[in-house]
Amino acid sequence: MPVTPGLRQGIVQGLNAIEIESLARAAGMMTLFESGCQAIEQGLTSLEEVVRVLGIPHGD
Repeated sequence: MPVTPGLRQGIVQGLNAIEIESLARAAGMMTLFESGCQAIEQGLTSLEEVVRVLGIPHGD
């Protein structure tokens, strides 16, 4: 995803990883696992393949 001005500002301000993730998600970022789930729904891959490559998210 491109770095938006708001995301850039958060990085420059030294926000922590959780705050940066929050800004990125507000700008439309999906996690790799979410993107994988979308690919499953579209029939492009299987759940087994997504879990093999990415593992199971911990919900942190």
